[in-house]
Amino acid sequence: MTYATRFSATRRKPLAVPSRPATLARAMARLEREHVALLLALSELESSAVATAPESALRAALAPLLRGDLRRTQYALGRADAGLYGVCDGCGRSIAARRLELNPASTRCSACEAHARV
Repeated sequence: MTYATRFSATRRKPLAVPSRPATLARAMARLEREHVALLLALSELESSAVATAPESALRAALAPLLRGDLRRTQYALGRADAGLYGVCDGCGRSIAARRLELNPASTRCSACEAHARV
C-alpha cells in the first residue's frame, strides 16, 4: 500500500467551527483573566519595598506599559458591560473572532486599526 493510498483511506472528521457567541464568551473570559493579572502585577510592582538600581529602572519602565494594558482591558470590559463587546469602535461592524481570540481587548476591527495607525 502506498502512502497516498493510506492517506486517502483515512477518514478525517470535519473541523467544527465554533459559533460567534462561544468565541466571544471565551475571549471575554480571557479578557477578565488578563484584567485581574494586570491588577495583581501592578499591585505587586508598586508594593515591593526595596529595590536595587537596575530593578528600579526596570520597574519604572514596566509600570507605564502595565497601566496602558490595564486601561485597554478596562475600556474593553466597559464596552462589554454596555453590550458592545466584539463590535468595532470605529465602524460598528463585528470584530473578527480570530482577532478577539488573539487580543481580547481589541475594540476595533483590523481595517479601522490600520487607519488609526496611519
